[in-house]
Amino acid sequence: MVQRLNMWNQSFLYSLTQEREQHRKHFLHQQSLLAARALVDSKPPRVHSRPNAKRLYAQREWYSRVQKDNRLLLSRLLSIDRKTTGTRKQTLPRSASALSFHRSRESNRLISQNRQYQQRLGKQNSYYSSQQWKNDHVQNEYLLTQLSLNSGHVPHSQRQSSPRSTVLRHRHRSTHTELVEV
Repeated sequence: MVQRLNMWNQSFLYSLTQEREQHRKHFLHQQSLLAARALVDSKPPRVHSRPNAKRLYAQREWYSRVQKDNRLLLSRLLSIDRKTTGTRKQTLPRSASALSFHRSRESNRLISQNRQYQQRLGKQNSYYSSQQWKNDHVQNEYLLTQLSLNSGHVPHSQRQSSPRSTVLRHRHRSTHTELVEV
């Protein structure tokens, strides 16, 4: 038996029917996304064991025993280190105090060198006078304005200038014309 398809049911001749069908498909898609299950387990692991107070107490006791043994061993080593030797009738310096002495001596040496450098720099005179710097700055501004005026890339009306730069530009133009006239 051949089933005949009804064209009115299969095609979306009316936009209203088509719009309703799209909303229904979108809703079904959202529902299927909400119902989907993850393939990878991203939940935190369950805690299988509870804290064992007896084990924690034993660990703390063991750590304290190890620290006590280490302190006793260190005190024995230091007492051996302080004893006088038969060849030299002086006490041997402790390694920690020798290291701190070396550090303090090096620190004092660096501080005195820094003071000497500071005194030498304070005695030096400047090679460049402030008046010369101001003159060079004005000359550089003048050259920059001349370059920007002659470049032709930016129209003069679009340039943003401060009142100070316009005064300098006029001053330089007048000096430039005076230089050209001479």
